[in-house]
Amino acid sequence: MAEALDIILMPSVLWSTVPSGGGGAKRGAFLKAMGLKRGVPDILIFWSDSACPVLPGRDGRPSFVLGIELKAGKNKPSDAQKEWHARAKLLGHMIAVCYSLKEVVEALDRFKVPHRPVKI
Repeated sequence: MAEALDIILMPSVLWSTVPSGGGGAKRGAFLKAMGLKRGVPDILIFWSDSACPVLPGRDGRPSFVLGIELKAGKNKPSDAQKEWHARAKLLGHMIAVCYSLKEVVEALDRFKVPHRPVKI
């Protein structure tokens, strides 16, 4: 997924993963001590809308955040993830739960994230 996003997303878009899965209890305790919160989406994508006018008092254009939760098989978001997603949406951010690269690209299209044309 990481290599695909590096190719698909436009250079103006910032993104990163939040590596919170796996590693057992010891790693989980370490990540919690570092400040990782339960339920954070796997991928965070940041961009601005160049079509929007610059807002008074701001140096840049309106910016947006999309959180992508990656799932496999029949897995569904956990209660902690559902809570995080709901709170992020209340703040005006976007969330997508995706099971494939095709669904990730569909989410990029749906939320108007700048990306190169992709055929999957």
